[in-house]
Amino acid sequence: MDSQQRTRCFVNASVALKWHLPQEPFAQQALEFLADWQRGAMDLLTPDIFFAEIAHALVRAVRRGRLSVAEATTILADLLAMPIQLLPTMPLVQRAAVSCDCRASERVLMACKP
Repeated sequence: MDSQQRTRCFVNASVALKWHLPQEPFAQQALEFLADWQRGAMDLLTPDIFFAEIAHALVRAVRRGRLSVAEATTILADLLAMPIQLLPTMPLVQRAAVSCDCRASERVLMACKP
């Protein structure tokens, strides 16, 4: 399927982490979303802060004893290998700052949506 015909879907770090952490709430729904992407039903988009958010969450999981360093390293490598389109956040910051009455990080995410 041509990428211009596919649906463009936004993915955030919490959803992507659930692909590797099946014990998390809503992991099954996240895995279904991943399966749709793997079937070629969509293209994945995310803000360029995605991998910083992933790294932060993995460090916290290691510090809390939920993951080993090796597990966190594998998860990060798997996600880095995925062809997720990164959207630059800098052009979106001003638009996001005035878009709604919610947290700044949520505004940036909302501004990324096509």
